[in-house]
Amino acid sequence: MPWRIWFEIFHNDKKIGAGVWHQRYAYKSNAIRRARAMFDTPRISANTGKITTYNWTVSQTNPWVRN
Repeated sequence: MPWRIWFEIFHNDKKIGAGVWHQRYAYKSNAIRRARAMFDTPRISANTGKITTYNWTVSQTNPWVRN
């Protein structure tokens, strides 16, 4: 079962969305390396000044599904 990156998007600490990255990874360490590269640095919009941050996790199944 492949590893996937699940993420949530925040604008100024307000959640605006969530998703799963399209790429699948054979190894958990590869997925973590990619997630850190893409989602660890906050982004600031040059036009609006909004700060976009992300929460992410690496999992083989959807971590947000309630049992």
